[in-house]
Order: sequence, then structure tokens, then C-alpha cells
Amino acid sequence: MVRILVTGARGGLGRVLVERLRATGLSLAPAFAGPVEVTALGREELDIARREHVERAFAAHKPDILMNAAGLTQVDLCESYQWEAYLVNRDGAEHLGRSCAKSGALLVYFSTDLVFDGSKRAPYTEEDPPNPLSVYADTKLAGELIVMKSAAKHLILRTGWLYGQPGRHFLKTVQEGLRDDEILFTYDDQVAQPTYVHDFLGAALHLVAQGHAGTYHAGNAGEATQFQAVKKLIEAMGRRGVEVRAIQHQLDGRQAMRPRYSVLASAKLEQTGHKMRPWDAAMKEFGASLVNVRV
Repeated sequence: MVRILVTGARGGLGRVLVERLRATGLSLAPAFAGPVEVTALGREELDIARREHVERAFAAHKPDILMNAAGLTQVDLCESYQWEAYLVNRDGAEHLGRSCAKSGALLVYFSTDLVFDGSKRAPYTEEDPPNPLSVYADTKLAGELIVMKSAAKHLILRTGWLYGQPGRHFLKTVQEGLRDDEILFTYDDQVAQPTYVHDFLGAALHLVAQGHAGTYHAGNAGEATQFQAVKKLIEAMGRRGVEVRAIQHQLDGRQAMRPRYSVLASAKLEQTGHKMRPWDAAMKEFGASLVNVRV
């Protein structure tokens, strides 16, 4: 039996992750042989910012793998609530790392392309030095460093703009439905990787099953602005009457600084035998799924 504990299981990423882990016939062999048993805990059951909560959860569930989908992820909100952001994203990671070190569990930590400042203007590798521009990015990098230091067995996965999960993501407005005569405003001043949540988690499970550790980048191949991604999704849905107009973050009153370029290179992931498909192919599939749901 492979015991997996998922934190943040009520959030968007956590809900999709739990669904994938509970899929019939899932195997994490050869690294983790045997049937998978998943314990999914939301913040109400396990607040990672409280060390005693983490220690109690480990004592009760004795996980072989801890997958941390918990965190304060609203980038602009973190600028106003810095203390809480560090408490959850940094200190929470430390509590998890220390408990994993004591028990021998593997800690899977999900991170972000925002740890880079965008000055490179070419896809970032795992070896490139981070330089966060926002409080959120700084807390996630702090969490990465603590995981590296405290958890002997760890897997850190950075990704770009995730979409397709329940809750907030940059394509949520389109997913919820648009009128044929609607005008949609979206950002055109950042270049990154629109990444389908199922593709990202597929990469994560591959790395776990193959026994890989360390830091990896996993994003759908290629690069785009959110403006380009939204137009591609609307095209995939066959919505010809929707107009998309470009705006910039600084003109929209956003608080947090964001890198203008944060594309991640996935060559290290590909060397393990897992290749991420192009972002526009994933977007086409996502768009088709939304049309099918409405039909």
C-alpha cells in the first residue's frame, strides 16, 4: 500500500490532484509499488501554517508521499497580506519538510515560474538563479529553499499559468461562458506558458513513479501571452462573436510586479522520458471539453 497525503485538497489544484490519484488503476511503480491510498485534507482539517497540525496529521496517516497543494496563491493579495503569505507558503513548507524528514516520506512541492524576474528573455532552466519580483514569488522561493534543506526526499515542480482546475485561473471567465457579443479584456504584457492542469499533474506523477527527485520545470511547450491564449481558447470553442482586447497589468491597477517573460525550459523533464505537448494543442482539447459540457 502506498499512502499519499494531499494538503490543500479543497483548492483547485488539490481537487484535480486527488481525482487523478484516486483514478482506477493508477500505479506509481516502480518507485512506489502497490495500490494507492489517498488521504485528502483541506485547510479545515490540516492548516500547514500550524506545526502541531502537521505533526498530528503525519502521526495519524503515516504517509509515504506528501503532495502539498496548499498555499496562499493570489499574487496581488499577498502584497497586502505579507505576513500570512510567508506563514503559509514559507513556514508551512518548513513544517511539512521537517515532518517528511522525520518519517522518510517524499515531499512533492508545487512552485511557480514567478520566482524568475524575466530579464533573461529566453526559457529558464532549473539552474538559472531566481530573483522574485513579488511577495508571492518570494514566499514560494523561500518554500523551495526550505524544502531543499529540510526534506531529504523532495521533488519541486515549477510551472506557468495553470488552467482547467476548479476555482480561479486566468481562463475562468471564458470557461464560465460568454455572450456572442461580449468584449473581453485580457493581458498582453507578459509571456509565459499556458499549462493545462492535467498535463502538469501527468508530469508530476511520472516523476514520482520513476523515482526522480530535485527541481523540475513542467509547462506545456511553447510560449504565449494571456491575450493569445484566450483568443486560442475562444477559437477552439467556435465562438466567433466574442471580441478580445489587450490591456496591460500596470494600467489595470495590479499591486504585484510580474516578470514580462517567465517561460520555463522542460529539457530536464524530457530527459526522464516525459515530453510536454504544445500549449495550443492542450488549449484546443480544453476548448473542446467546454463545448461538449455545454452540449
